[in-house]
Amino acid sequence: MLQNRFSIYTVGLLLFFAGLACSLVPDGTVTDDQRLVRPERPALLLLTPQQGSRYALGTPVIFHAIAQDAVGINRLEVHIDQPETPLVLTHVIDPPATEVEVLLPWMPPNSQLYLISVLAFREAGSPSDPSDDIPSNEILLSIDVLPSSQVAPPPPFTPEVVPSSTITVDNALPSISAVITSTDSVLVRQGPGIQYQAVQTLNNGDILSVVGRSEDGIWLVIELPNGFGWIIREAVVLNGAIEDLAVVAAPPLTENE
Repeated sequence: MLQNRFSIYTVGLLLFFAGLACSLVPDGTVTDDQRLVRPERPALLLLTPQQGSRYALGTPVIFHAIAQDAVGINRLEVHIDQPETPLVLTHVIDPPATEVEVLLPWMPPNSQLYLISVLAFREAGSPSDPSDDIPSNEILLSIDVLPSSQVAPPPPFTPEVVPSSTITVDNALPSISAVITSTDSVLVRQGPGIQYQAVQTLNNGDILSVVGRSEDGIWLVIELPNGFGWIIREAVVLNGAIEDLAVVAAPPLTENE
């Protein structure tokens, strides 16, 4: 009988402390139960550099990555094993976005072989403690930086002209001015998605005229000298409400996209 009472008392204490632990979870913290009902990890794609790429010393390396997550990407990290002190390049996305495209430049300090890893993260713990964030698949690669006399620099990006006929915009609809606030270069695409070809780059401080948006508000239609293009919404600050912009249908994908 005494043993049964001890067992009941022990179970009661365990239930009490379990309830107390749950009540101490900070607001905004994602619990393990919540993680189970979401996709396991963010998805990450590294477009450049490719494994085994060779760069001339003095040529910047551009890490061009695309990440997607149903909950939201809050940062992207590039870890570089360089001499003496390893380097971490970090791009923060605030607020988190379900689809991000990041260009991170880096100038190698020496001629050598560099080991690199790239990760994207979903915020999963307390915002003040990123150690519990959920990482994407880790992309591992190496690049070889050589004296400029031994290797030619990579070819420059040569954008194609965007035909204005690919996007239909009512010129009578109001437009909103905007400014690029991203510290990284922003790609202009032929449509609202990373599956569309990039045709131009914009930089921090560039002033734009926004004439439309995608239905979900993630992409914006901007005026270009030769037509229209699409950019990711998180890269700009709008001088007006996004709801005032017309919803523009996505153009069809070409065979090369």
